[in-house]
Amino acid sequence: MEEISQLSEGNKKVVDEKKLIDNKDMSAHTDLTIGDIKIQGDEADKMEKQTGDFNSGNSPVTNDEGPSPNEKPIRPEEHVVRNGETLNSISAMYDVTPSEMAQCNKLGISRFIFPGLILKIPPPAPPPAPPKENLDDLEVVEYQFIKLRVRHITVGRGVVGGSILFTPNAIIFDPDPADPLVEELEPEAFQIIAPMEFVVNAAIFLDFFPIGNTGKTSGKEYPPSRIFRLDPKVTKITAKRDGDLDEEKKGDEEKLEERQQREGSNYSLSEEGKETEKIENNSEICSLLTRSDPLYLRLTMGKPVGREVSKSTPTMAYGLQMMMPEYWFIVPAKQILNLYRFLMTWFPEIYVPFDLEEIHENGFELVPEPDLSSAEPSGPVNSASRIIQKTMTMNSIDLDILMPELTEKSDLLSDDQRKLLYRYLPPRVQGSGWSLMFSSSKDGFSLHSLYRKAALVDSPVLIVIQDTDHAVFGALISCPPVMSESFMGTGESWLFTFYPSFKVYEWTGENNFIVRGGQSSLVVGSSDGHFGLWLDENFNQGRSMAVSTFKNKPLPGKEDFQINNIECWVFV
Repeated sequence: MEEISQLSEGNKKVVDEKKLIDNKDMSAHTDLTIGDIKIQGDEADKMEKQTGDFNSGNSPVTNDEGPSPNEKPIRPEEHVVRNGETLNSISAMYDVTPSEMAQCNKLGISRFIFPGLILKIPPPAPPPAPPKENLDDLEVVEYQFIKLRVRHITVGRGVVGGSILFTPNAIIFDPDPADPLVEELEPEAFQIIAPMEFVVNAAIFLDFFPIGNTGKTSGKEYPPSRIFRLDPKVTKITAKRDGDLDEEKKGDEEKLEERQQREGSNYSLSEEGKETEKIENNSEICSLLTRSDPLYLRLTMGKPVGREVSKSTPTMAYGLQMMMPEYWFIVPAKQILNLYRFLMTWFPEIYVPFDLEEIHENGFELVPEPDLSSAEPSGPVNSASRIIQKTMTMNSIDLDILMPELTEKSDLLSDDQRKLLYRYLPPRVQGSGWSLMFSSSKDGFSLHSLYRKAALVDSPVLIVIQDTDHAVFGALISCPPVMSESFMGTGESWLFTFYPSFKVYEWTGENNFIVRGGQSSLVVGSSDGHFGLWLDENFNQGRSMAVSTFKNKPLPGKEDFQINNIECWVFV
C-alpha cells in the first residue's frame, strides 16, 4: 500500500511539473494586440498583467467581448435638435441644467431652439462635495449672502425660531418646522420674503421696544434703545463661539489672506461664524462677546411714493402676498458681528438712525399697516416654497451659472460686482459674452479713441469709471457713443455706483436726454443744465450731478472728480 501511495504521489508530481512547463511555454508565446501594434513575448505578459488589474478576472478583455459594463460611453460634443425636443429634455439627456446649456450656446433669455439647430454640449459638472451634517443648524456667512439662526417676533402670534437669509436682493425668513408654533399652524404662516430694494432702514438695537414706533415718528426717531454700532476704525474683529478673544495663528492669517486675494474681496469670509477678523483690547467687542442677552434687528419697509408694489414682485408675509411695515428679529450676540459687517458692506446707507424726512427725500414712503382681511392669499400651500425657490434662483444660484465669460480680466470690476450689474442688463444681451472694447490703460485717455472703437460695434456699452479716490461707478448706455448734435439712446440705459454701496439709477421717463457725444465731452443724462455723468475729451476731469433723467445722486459721492481709469465693455 505504501508503494502504491508513493507511486501516486510521484505521478501527481510529474503531472504538476508538466503543467508548469506547459504554462511557461504558453506565456513565452503570448501575443498582445493594441490597436495596430502587436506586442509579443514577455512584454505582452507585462502589459497583460497590468491590464488585468482593471478587470474582474485574470484574463484580458479583448475587443471581441465588447466594452466593459463599467466603461462610460463617450460624451458627444454636439447635439442636433430633433422634432419634439425641448431645451429641458436635451439638458436632461446629457445631465446638465438648462441654464448651462443656454449659456454654452448663448441662447439668451428666450432660450429658443428649433429642429436642425446644432447645440454644443457643455462638459459635465464635477461631482458635488458630500453634504455636511446638521447643515441647517449652522450659520453661514459669505461675501454675497449671510444665513443666521434667529427668532422672529411676529405680530400677535408670538415668537418663532428659524433661519434668516440675507442676499443683496432679498431677505428670506424660513421658520423651523420643529418650532411649536409652526407645528400648530403651518410653515407658510410664518415665512417672510422681502426685496432689499424696499428696506428703507435697518438697525440693530441693544434692547427691544414696542413694534410700530416708526409709524408714529414724523421726523427723526429717538428710540428708547441704543443702536449697535462699531467705531469705523475697527476693521478687524475676532468672534469665537466660546466668547474668548484669542490670538490667531500665523498660518490662519495666511490662509485668510490667500482666500481674500483669490476671491478678489477685502471682506472677511466665514462659513460657520466661528471667526471673522481680529482686534485686541477693545472694550466694546469684549462686552459684546461676553453678553448673554441677545440683540434685536429691526427692518423698516417702504415703497415708492404714489406707486403700488407690483403683484409680480416676490413678497410674502405670514402666508399673504404683502409687506409689513416692520420686521423684528432676535439675534444671538455671537452672531451680531457677522450680521453687522454684512449690512455695513452692502447697505451702509440704510444702517442709520431712522429719519422719515430723509426717506421721503429718497422718493419712498413707509408701508402702511395692511388690512389682513382684504389681503390676497399667496395661493396653494406650496406657493411659498415656489416663491422662495424663484427668489433664490434669481439672486444667487442661477446667476452663478449664467454669468458669461470675460474676454480678458477687468482691472476695475470684481466678479461679485459684475454679478450685481448683470441683473440689470437689457434682456437682449443677457447671456452674451463680455468683451473689453476700450481701456484707458491700453488705449489712452482720449474720448476720440473711444469714438473710433465704438464705431466698430453695435451693442449696449457698459462704461466703468474709477476716480482717484478709488470709487467705482459708471453707466450702461443702450447704444455705442458717437458724436451727435442731439441726444440718443433708450430707456434701457441707467447709471450705477458702488460708492458707498451698490445702487442702480434706472431711467425715470421724465425726459429722453440719455446720451450725447460731443467734440469735447460725453454726457449721460441731463436736466436743468445738470449732467448725470459728464466726461471731458481727455478723460481727466468728470462731473456727476442729480438729474431727473435717472433721479440719481452724484455717483462718486461728490459732483467733481478726477478720472483714474476707464473701461468700456460690449456684449457679443
